[in-house]
Amino acid sequence: MGSARKDVKRLVGEAARQGWEVVERGDKVLLRSPDGHSLVTLHWTPSDHRWRENAYRDLRQGGFVRSRPRKRQTRKDGAD
Repeated sequence: MGSARKDVKRLVGEAARQGWEVVERGDKVLLRSPDGHSLVTLHWTPSDHRWRENAYRDLRQGGFVRSRPRKRQTRKDGAD
């Protein structure tokens, strides 16, 4: 798993692709849902160990659809 900052950037990028408005303000980023009814605040360096679960919960309430991580493909001969 990468650093929290990289994970936040990845999450913000996915939200932007889904039409969320992204506003960066210092050490945090504000995400406004496409319908304008939900506002989610994320810190670039979250300190809570449950920040991912909480962020996905808040985003999901605004219509965010979580993408599934890609499965790692292995070669047919068994070598990676």
